[in-house]
This record gives sequence, C-alpha cells and structure tokens, in this order.
Amino acid sequence: MSKLNLRAAFSQINLNTSQKKFLRNSAIALVGWFFLADAVPIHNFFTDILTQSSQKTIQFLSEKSPFTMPVIQFNGKLQTHLWDDRGHIMISFMCNGWDLYYLCIAFIAVFPGYTLKRKLIFSAIGFIALFGSNVLRIVGLFYIHKIRPEWFDLFHHTIFQGWVYIVMFIIWIIYLRQKKEILPKE
Repeated sequence: MSKLNLRAAFSQINLNTSQKKFLRNSAIALVGWFFLADAVPIHNFFTDILTQSSQKTIQFLSEKSPFTMPVIQFNGKLQTHLWDDRGHIMISFMCNGWDLYYLCIAFIAVFPGYTLKRKLIFSAIGFIALFGSNVLRIVGLFYIHKIRPEWFDLFHHTIFQGWVYIVMFIIWIIYLRQKKEILPKE
C-alpha cells in the first residue's frame, strides 16, 4: 500500500488565480473565526451589542404595534423574557445569530473579483437582513409558543432556522450576480 502524498496530490490540481485567492481568503476567514469565537472579550463585545439591539428593537415593536405584543423584561445582557398572560419565552444571548452574521459577511469578503464598495454594501445589507429576520423569528416564536406551544420546538430548531439560512443564501446569490470579471495580469 502506498503512502498518501498530499504534495503530489495538490500538484495535480490546477487552480486559477481567483480560485487560489478564494481558498486563501477562506482559510484566513476560518482562522479569524476561531480567533473571534475563542477571544472572549471580542466575542462578548459583539454578542452584547447584538443582544441589546435585539432587545431594543423588540421593545420598540411592542410599543408601536397595534397588536398585542409581549411584555419585555430584561435580565441584564444575557437574557430577555417575553411574556403575557398566556405565554412566556426566554431569549438567551446565544439566540442573537452572531455565527450567522460572521458567516454571511465572511462569505461575501472572501470572493475575489468584487470591489470593496460592493463587499461593504452587501455586508451591510446582509447584516440588516439577518438582524431583521432574527427579530421576526424571536417575535414569531413568542406567538407560536403562545398559540401552539407543541409547535415551538419544530419552529425554533427547524423552520425558522431554515428561514434565516434561506435569507442568507438569497443575499449571497444576489451578491454573486452581475460579477465583472477581472482578468489576471499576465
């Protein structure tokens, strides 16, 4: 049995400049993720901002909505409780979608052949779309728990998560359209 020779295997793969840049940038984004996920002060900083922004947005919606919205109780930076006379859910700081924001923006950033302006615009669009989707997901989960509590787990772990991933995928598809090819310098 012969040894696996990775160098020989990789030398057989012919990649163009754009593909090499994509792989390099993806590796950098992956290492960046490991750093940000484990660097507690940085992770906590962004998590706190996202959690507080979600709390404030839900509170704003509950004050402005003509429909019966939940009463919001904050338990510091870590938890938000939505409740009324028929239902209660707790929103943990882990529900803020930090991983999805990073994934969406990193995917946009690693693709070569796009201008920095386009990357920044679509990163902002992706962030706003995911934030809005997450807030709607949280409010939707409250109402599902209130009306059909037996459906809560299905919507929380499957349907709404799939919905947020679909939103992110649509952002990526729109971003990748109308690419202007940048020919490598010869």
